[in-house]
Amino acid sequence: MSFNYVGSLNGSGRRLRKVQCSASQSIAVGDAIQFSTTAGTVIPAVAAEEIAGIVTGFVDKYGVPQSNSTVTAGTAASSAVTSDSSTATSDYLLVDINPGSLYSCEVSATLGTTTGSDKAGVWLVLSDANTLDETSVTHDLDTSQTIVHAYSHGADPKNSARLICNFMMAPYLGTV
Repeated sequence: MSFNYVGSLNGSGRRLRKVQCSASQSIAVGDAIQFSTTAGTVIPAVAAEEIAGIVTGFVDKYGVPQSNSTVTAGTAASSAVTSDSSTATSDYLLVDINPGSLYSCEVSATLGTTTGSDKAGVWLVLSDANTLDETSVTHDLDTSQTIVHAYSHGADPKNSARLICNFMMAPYLGTV
């Protein structure tokens, strides 16, 4: 599954940035990404790192949409395996970096299994690039979590197995 865009808290819609993808990555529209150790490139996000944004499409170095970037609002779109050349410069992603964007999010277990995971006003951590860890729910931003990724606005009214969340984006893109 993936994170599906459903709207915006701040009325500005998605704020898109073009970022270069690291070589040999499998990334889908709706995945969370993070910056890699290779300066300026991104990889699928993991739990222990800050996210840089949510993938909205695939473009070339000029920002022209690629054939595998067909996006239907509210659904997961196609995925791409980027070039396996470590010198590839043609694999770019369009990424939503707006911390006010709302997403319908898959969770790792049934909502409510961990007390409060089905409620608004809690924070969660990624379990992988397209799923939130249902057991990571916390009510505050103290030392209980090193990094939190998503703030819950409660269960998705269109799919009660998913949460509506907005994401804490990495500050290096100037969004926080």
